Amino acid sequence: MHPVLSIGFYLLFQILIMLQSVWCLKINRFFSAECPRREFLLMTGTVLFLIFSLFPVAGAMLPDSRIKFSLQAAGNIFLGFTLYFNLMMVGLSLLMLTIDLIRGDSRTIQLKGAVFLISFITGACLLLYGMVHAQQTIVTRYELRPEENASPQADLKLILIGDLHLCVNSHLNTIQKMVELINQENPDVVLVAGDIFTSSYNGLRDPDKYAASLRQIKAEYGVYAVYGNHDVEETLFGGFPISPVSEAFRPAEMEQFLRECHFTVLRDETVTIAGGSVQITGRVDGQKAG
Repeated sequence: MHPVLSIGFYLLFQILIMLQSVWCLKINRFFSAECPRREFLLMTGTVLFLIFSLFPVAGAMLPDSRIKFSLQAAGNIFLGFTLYFNLMMVGLSLLMLTIDLIRGDSRTIQLKGAVFLISFITGACLLLYGMVHAQQTIVTRYELRPEENASPQADLKLILIGDLHLCVNSHLNTIQKMVELINQENPDVVLVAGDIFTSSYNGLRDPDKYAASLRQIKAEYGVYAVYGNHDVEETLFGGFPISPVSEAFRPAEMEQFLRECHFTVLRDETVTIAGGSVQITGRVDGQKAG
């Protein structure tokens, strides 16, 4: 979708949610007409909401700079909150409207203030949970058995990691903990399944430190990687690209980063390991970067 349309729809939706929030708060007893600071609080909340709503827009449209990346990081968090908040607001409002239509009255309108508070608290709790959960590395184990007539058979421990999505919201200690978990497993080979970046190299603060950490991965047969659809430079808004696919190309800095990590990138290539018993093939993404 064209950037103007994407951002326009986003801002329109945010304004509608803001207006519904103000209406809900005016019905709430705490913000009743007798509240001496009601208008001040509502105006302050409205202004702050509008300012935060512009963070993702600025993070997408401004030229690369530390200010842009800071706004982008804050905007990503704000988008996470508004996603949960808006879904709760719309869902609960539709539920109340349905109840009123069935009953043939409008008694549930008195609960609109509670709808805002429930939606706000739920959005905040889900956001905090998501921010904590996003920094936890989960290990899932599988046992893969080759066909009985396959010969020779190799007993290998492979580790697959994917979607690191290194970006403005990344935390170096998360990567360091992941590397420690990998090395504790004593893997024979490590596979990195793409989307190492999130459509930007410059947005990653201190890339040398990330490369130094990933370089500590130890595997007998090495670390092999492929590029994903986000391993290019492109403009994202809300996690979705708004720049033409024809302009999404991989900068030299990304390739240099993986060399510094000591990753072997497979571009429509096959390597053989474990004495010829296992083959690893890496494909080039067919949509972006050629």
